[in-house]
Amino acid sequence: MMDEFLTTKEVAEKLGVAVQTLINWRNLEKGPQAVKFGKMVRYNARVVEAFLVEWKPAA
Repeated sequence: MMDEFLTTKEVAEKLGVAVQTLINWRNLEKGPQAVKFGKMVRYNARVVEAFLVEWKPAA
């Protein structure tokens, strides 16, 4: 079974944050772990779902 990979925009929408916020998190090594395929940055859907379960957004 192949894993599904999401774009930065898709993950930002799923988390309810700005794309730039997700980029900043990636640079700070926060948020869901990203992977690179050449120049493309993608997020494993399973990793994003696990992050959502644990993540507590600021009020």
